[in-house]
Amino acid sequence: MLGAMNRGQGNIGSLFIGIMVAAILGVGVAIPVILDVINNSNVTGTTATVLDLVPLFVGLLLLVALAGPLMRRVQ
Repeated sequence: MLGAMNRGQGNIGSLFIGIMVAAILGVGVAIPVILDVINNSNVTGTTATVLDLVPLFVGLLLLVALAGPLMRRVQ
């Protein structure tokens, strides 16, 4: 019984370090590179509109990916 209650209590410090690394890489590297590539491309019309939404979806993906491990800890 006690082992089942402590099953989700891993190293929370490692979790936060991993989340911070993922957030820094995602926000500091991935999104600016995506924005630069989109701004330097020669697309117009519907293609440009769809490409302008890519950084938003990457940001939402990062939010969900970073919130997932924390939500598992709360349960």
